[in-house]
Amino acid sequence: MVESRQVGIVGSPDASGWNHDFMFWVYILQNPQGKFYIGQTHDLVERLASHNSTDTAAGQFTRKNGPWQLVWKEQHATRASAMAREREIKAMKSSRWIRENLLNGGVPTGRDGATS
Repeated sequence: MVESRQVGIVGSPDASGWNHDFMFWVYILQNPQGKFYIGQTHDLVERLASHNSTDTAAGQFTRKNGPWQLVWKEQHATRASAMAREREIKAMKSSRWIRENLLNGGVPTGRDGATS
């Protein structure tokens, strides 16, 4: 898994002064067939479990195409910033762009609140 930012202890400010209790994440999941899913959330662990759940809401993309593995995440200070970054990545519409620019460490610094 590639991370764009090292994180500190949950609940305590890190060197940048961010309190990790109030962090939002943009994330990329990948399934065994190589498909990607891009999303944003406040709780990565819960969200990944939800995507990999098979007992409810049949018919959703992630439940039909799993299992999913977290391959990339990026931390944001606000939900608005995370949502903007999610839209930016989705606008690329390219698994090749994701592989070349995010998964290989070339994460561009984007909007205010995004980290690299």
